[in-house]
Amino acid sequence: MKIVFGTDVFYPVLEAGGEVHTFNVAQNLVKFGHEVTVLSGKSSQFIDDPIEKLNALKDEEEVEGIRIIRMKKAYRYGSTVSSLPALFEMYRTLNRMIRDNEVDIINFVLYRPCVPFIFAARKRIPTVLTVHLLSEGFGNWKGWKDYDAGIIGGFAQKAIENIVLRFPYDMVITVSDTFRTELTNYFPKEKIEVVYNGVDLDQYSEVEVRQKKTNQIIYVGALKKRKNILDAIYAVKMARKIIKDLTLVIVSGGGECEEIVSDIIKKEGFIEYYKKITDEQKIRLLKESSLFVFPSSYESFGLVLIEALVCDTPFIAYDIPAIREVNSLTSGGILVPYGEVELLTQQICKLLVNSDKLKELGDVGKKNVEKKFTWTAVAKRYEKIFNDVLEDNKL
Repeated sequence: MKIVFGTDVFYPVLEAGGEVHTFNVAQNLVKFGHEVTVLSGKSSQFIDDPIEKLNALKDEEEVEGIRIIRMKKAYRYGSTVSSLPALFEMYRTLNRMIRDNEVDIINFVLYRPCVPFIFAARKRIPTVLTVHLLSEGFGNWKGWKDYDAGIIGGFAQKAIENIVLRFPYDMVITVSDTFRTELTNYFPKEKIEVVYNGVDLDQYSEVEVRQKKTNQIIYVGALKKRKNILDAIYAVKMARKIIKDLTLVIVSGGGECEEIVSDIIKKEGFIEYYKKITDEQKIRLLKESSLFVFPSSYESFGLVLIEALVCDTPFIAYDIPAIREVNSLTSGGILVPYGEVELLTQQICKLLVNSDKLKELGDVGKKNVEKKFTWTAVAKRYEKIFNDVLEDNKL
């Protein structure tokens, strides 16, 4: 198959679950013998990534057998206006590739690439949409004020989503049954396929640590409002009244809460902050830690949860639908009611003083991740979905 992916953000900016998912699927499809091209913007989810740095990315290159074509003009991830030149270029590039018979099927990520891709395809080429997150979910938990781009940005994105989610796709892919239910507001259930996230088991097995640090807790993720990193910091601070030498490791690419977090770190002595580190460094920190804390308010899956579990590190998180689903599949975590920071503190203390329970959760969680969540299996599901869509379009 000649497969074309469309995405806002791609290699080498692999700092959020969506772009990690697309990269690993594309990489494995190449291994299966398919021709894979990714059309990507020069963009980043993190506001402190300089535009000059993004503009310096090559317009075209091959990585792990994936042909990457980047739109020439960089843009801010949250800005629809500044992305317009890149989207128009994306449309022209895909249109040319279709005309030159370089495309059998296209798969693009909600929401910005949807417009150029669907108009370029014009029902000539089968289209598959992948949805990792919807803006409406931010309103379900803490309100539009907590949307990353603020109230105006939240309503603007929702308006655009309402348009692009009405386009005629051949199939829609999402990463959890929880999110499939949300998407039935837009698509028939039979048009939605669930393909979970995965991990690269070989990559994780290559990193070795001697032993875990008994009282080290870790958070990995963006410092965005919906991730509630301040709840994690407060819970660990309160837990230190019982476990004096407790430390919190934060691994992140940044986010709009970074300045607040940096100010707290200057005042408190129990937090270590690692920004934009290598995968090997991240894996080492995950393996060294005894517990992963993840008080997010809205997720479609939570890739970092299975990344922690494959490192034998159980998680504690807020009880929201998608994370509840991940926990039911892995049995590697403890959930507390959303927003209950005192209960979060209590459970952290309860787990850290019970090494047998920590080991049980870590061992069971790791076994279930190794059995159910690999990128090879994820890519096989994509391959089958693409083949089925192509067969249906022959009828």
